[in-house]
Amino acid sequence: MDPHKDTFNVFIVEDEIGVRRSLIGKIKWDELNIRLMGQAQNAEEAYEAIKVHPPDIILLDMRMPGMGGMAFLEILNKEFPLIKIIVLSGYSDFEYAKKAIVCGASDYLLKPIIKEELEKALQKVVDELGIRMKNRKEKIEQHILLNQSVPLLKRNLLNTMLQGSQMDTHNLLEKIELMDINLRFGHYALAIINVIDYEAVKSFYGKNTALVFFAIENVMAETIPHTIHFVGFKSEFRENEYICIHGFDDPSEIREVLAGIYQKVTDNIETYNKTKINVSISRPFDSIMSTHPYYLETSYLWQDKEISRIAFYDDIDFGDAGLLHLWNAEKSGLLMDNIKQNDRKAIVTQIQELFAEAGKQYGEERAKYRELAAQIYRAVEMNLPKMQLSVRGQSEYSLPRFHEWIDSFELKDDMKYGLIQLLDDIAEVCNTSNYETKNVIQQAREYMDRCFYESLTLESMALKYHMNRTYFSELFKQETGCSFKKYLIQIRIEKAKELLAEKDMKAVNVALLVGFNDPIYFSNVFKKYTGRTIKEFKENA
Repeated sequence: MDPHKDTFNVFIVEDEIGVRRSLIGKIKWDELNIRLMGQAQNAEEAYEAIKVHPPDIILLDMRMPGMGGMAFLEILNKEFPLIKIIVLSGYSDFEYAKKAIVCGASDYLLKPIIKEELEKALQKVVDELGIRMKNRKEKIEQHILLNQSVPLLKRNLLNTMLQGSQMDTHNLLEKIELMDINLRFGHYALAIINVIDYEAVKSFYGKNTALVFFAIENVMAETIPHTIHFVGFKSEFRENEYICIHGFDDPSEIREVLAGIYQKVTDNIETYNKTKINVSISRPFDSIMSTHPYYLETSYLWQDKEISRIAFYDDIDFGDAGLLHLWNAEKSGLLMDNIKQNDRKAIVTQIQELFAEAGKQYGEERAKYRELAAQIYRAVEMNLPKMQLSVRGQSEYSLPRFHEWIDSFELKDDMKYGLIQLLDDIAEVCNTSNYETKNVIQQAREYMDRCFYESLTLESMALKYHMNRTYFSELFKQETGCSFKKYLIQIRIEKAKELLAEKDMKAVNVALLVGFNDPIYFSNVFKKYTGRTIKEFKENA
């Protein structure tokens, strides 16, 4: 038998022992990848055995004492429709054979059974069973992928929105809504959950740290009333961080509602999961497009705290308006580019200008500069994993703990120069010119695998990695074996297949989710790469 193929079980129902022995001798069991599961001399005996262990194939004699083959065939067709049945009969009457086929027989062989005809009939049903098994496995794999892919795509999209860059926010919001996530409200607030002593929690859960946040999600789903709108997801920027975006129509209820909810959440997570958390809650904001700056200003508040508690940003003495007008996604992106290019002069200039702008507004108010330093620190922390930094190739670069680092500076100038030194240290080990070309292409591939839904072009990717367009294209093909365009399409089609396994998801929505803005083009490309139309694929999914 071929160990790489599925093996199918055969059950013989024949009242004459000599015929049964003859059948067994005529069958090439190993070549067909089938095995004898059992035998019975009448339908009643066979029925009892089959109820316990249904076979894949039955060789059924029509003329037997008792129930008889035709009556048993009708029972099998009704109760065991997946079993393939090959009828063995001495009746050559056409109407009788037709009735057997109507009752579910896969084939009709006349006695005496000819070896070649039996082999042909068995090969036919084995092939049919093989196709069925393959389709069943594909469905299982698709459902497994779906269970993994849809939540992962939701998480990626929501994290991209938090980052405040990478793609057009309106386009991103449309994609998020295609995943049945409602983010259209009059007012919003962010709740950022940090797992305290995460290293100890990880050691308790072992390799499957995803269970930490799965448990948190379950507690939140059971604790938060259905009338309170929220979407929760694991942060990609801190391994111990979980984020919730809450939507409200009435801004006056935000504080009271969230205080009550998260008191219960923290209590329940500690009680049932034996995990301590703290929660930072942002100021209310009116546009979902503003998620990024409010996330930045809130996200660092409780870093390194050792007790379980809830903190509202409004309760922290940062003054009346924060620093959102000084620090934004555009300035954050500029700083990251300066770090990647190891442009120390540009880094110094940018930080000095930021502190000068803050000085015009706030004078010597230390809390403001602390907040500005915190937001810059947070932006670097969010982008650091994607830079794949290493110190002289020996170990990953680690930022100092924020509260310990910032508390070492008393004056605003100390903060400013301390921040410049920190960024300079990072830039020194992030000199793009020191990257091996293979490492750059590997980074590009990983980015495409993760952010396939963005408007990726050869030009934008070459610019991202500071390369000439033609050189990047040639290098990409050399390292991957295919063109940039083909690689991107392959990723998108594979993701589309996973999403199309969800029967209720429309093809036009899937197209948009994976990065195809033209549904007709998506349909044509899908058929070219899979050999099936979208409709055919969904029907077999």
